[in-house]
Amino acid sequence: MLSYRKFLSQGAIRYNSSLAVAMTMTFILLQGCTIQSLLNTTQDSIHSSFMYNRSTADILARMEVGKANSRVGQQVRNALLFALNGGKQKDDGRYQVNLIITKTTQNLPLSRDIQAPISTSLELSSQYTLLDKKDGSIVDTGKCQTLISYNQNYQNFASDRALRDAENRGAKALAEKLRLVIARTISSL
Repeated sequence: MLSYRKFLSQGAIRYNSSLAVAMTMTFILLQGCTIQSLLNTTQDSIHSSFMYNRSTADILARMEVGKANSRVGQQVRNALLFALNGGKQKDDGRYQVNLIITKTTQNLPLSRDIQAPISTSLELSSQYTLLDKKDGSIVDTGKCQTLISYNQNYQNFASDRALRDAENRGAKALAEKLRLVIARTISSL
């Protein structure tokens, strides 16, 4: 009986020591991991001369968005302005983002029946340039895109309305992607 108790106590010691080692290793590995919001408050080098912290959300809220040259471009611009600052553009911001929006449609021939709906994909792409208005320098440039599917049919009004709805959905999705990319760029400055 004594050897059985001795065996149990040694097993418990082995189990407790391996658990302690595993917990220590996990703690050591997790010390290097940090989770930080994109919209956190940090001492920004841009605003260090003012001697106060300005959050990324505040910088985004004051961002200017350039003019659009198409209906879809205007939809993306409006959605981006709303995502950045609730739709109220403020003129005292330091940054400006200029957008070039392109759209491409492609029919996917799935059926040969003339009255069957045709599946169509709409691709919205945005070439963006983030400018520092203070000195006119380019802070970031890149491309975002989104793909939206919709159905066309033999009725012209229904097809036009489906395209318009797909453009509106795509504009909102593209604006959200742009907001995330811009927020990431601003938070890394």
